[in-house]
Parts: sequence; C-alpha cells; structure tokens
Amino acid sequence: MARTIDPQRRADILQAARAVFAEQGFVGSRIADIATRAGVATGTVYLYFESKEALVAALVDDLLARLSVELCAVLDRPTSVAPVAETIKAALAFLANERDLLRLQRLDLGLAALAPYRPLAGHRQLWQELATRLAARMAKGQVRRYDPLTLAALLIGTVEWVTEMGLLRGDGDITKYETTVLQVMNQALLPDGELNGAGEREAAMQAAGMQGRRESR
Repeated sequence: MARTIDPQRRADILQAARAVFAEQGFVGSRIADIATRAGVATGTVYLYFESKEALVAALVDDLLARLSVELCAVLDRPTSVAPVAETIKAALAFLANERDLLRLQRLDLGLAALAPYRPLAGHRQLWQELATRLAARMAKGQVRRYDPLTLAALLIGTVEWVTEMGLLRGDGDITKYETTVLQVMNQALLPDGELNGAGEREAAMQAAGMQGRRESR
C-alpha cells in the first residue's frame, strides 16, 4: 500500500533542512538534526527524502519553480516592448535573496552530487515557461527571432553565471556584470526600433537605483 504524502509535513521538513544546512553546512548536517528541527522522527524524514542530497535537490527544485513564477509575471505584463532588462534584473534580485541555497547547491555540495536527480522538474518548468513567453514576444515582433528553447537556456545560463561570479565567488556585487549583460541582451534581443526606448528605460532604472541607495545612507 502506497504511503500518503502530507504536503505540509514535506514542506516543514524542507524548511528545517534549509535552516540546518545554512547553520551547519552540508557536510556538518545530519538527517537527525533536520528531523529535530522539523519536529518529526528521523525515520519520518526518510519516508519523504532518501538522503541529504535528495533534500538539496528538492530545495533547488522549489527555488527554480518559484523563480519561474517570478519571471513569468514580468514577461506577462502587457508591454509594447519586451521587458528583457526587467526580466534579467528580476532574476538577479530574486537569486540574491536565495544565496544560501545557491551556495549549498554550487559550492558546498557541488553540481555533480545532484546528477541522479536531474532533470529537475523546476528547471524544466523554468526553461519551458520562458521559451513559451519568448516565442510569444517573437510572434509580436518584440524580440528578434531565435529558437525559443535555445534562447531560454542561454538566458538561464547567463543569469546563473552572473549569480555565481558576483554573489558566490566574488564580493557580492553583481552590478559590475549586470550593466554589461543588460546591454548585450538588449542589443541581441530587441529589434532596432526598440533599442533607444530600452536604453532610456534602463538609464531611468539605474538613476532610480542610485537615488534609492543615496536615500538609504
């Protein structure tokens, strides 16, 4: 008889795992510690997740699903110009708040350890949702025509690279990469007639960001 999965208990275990991993690191964490934090027996954790690696895979899968929702909300806005810069900025801002999971996945554990759990459903969702929306923008003439799936993969890969170089391996400042990436993507994706408008919007966004930083000091 198949066991019944309690979604709330599964969520509680994942939340506990994230907290324990953040405090103790992947190597230093034990399933027993996670169970204690979640308020369940150690055996209960194993009913949902076979290992610590499976817990990390589930946490990353959830992160990607949430990122997909975040970016689709930007791309679904009824704009006459494709919000390329806005989408990339939203992705980087979102991932900046998930630094503990990124570090856990890419540095503490290593990507190879998650190979048995790939492809993650969240990654497929993000890739396909982005490709669908990019194709819709192409059909409207708002984005240059490329293969939508390949373009979506390139965008995801670029954001991942900026995130790793700026947030994980660098000094935490992604602005040194962000400006150039936005310029390149606008040039590569937006039709010629839309580039000036995109540049003006980007300049306004940068000015607003600088003003906000001044006011916060």
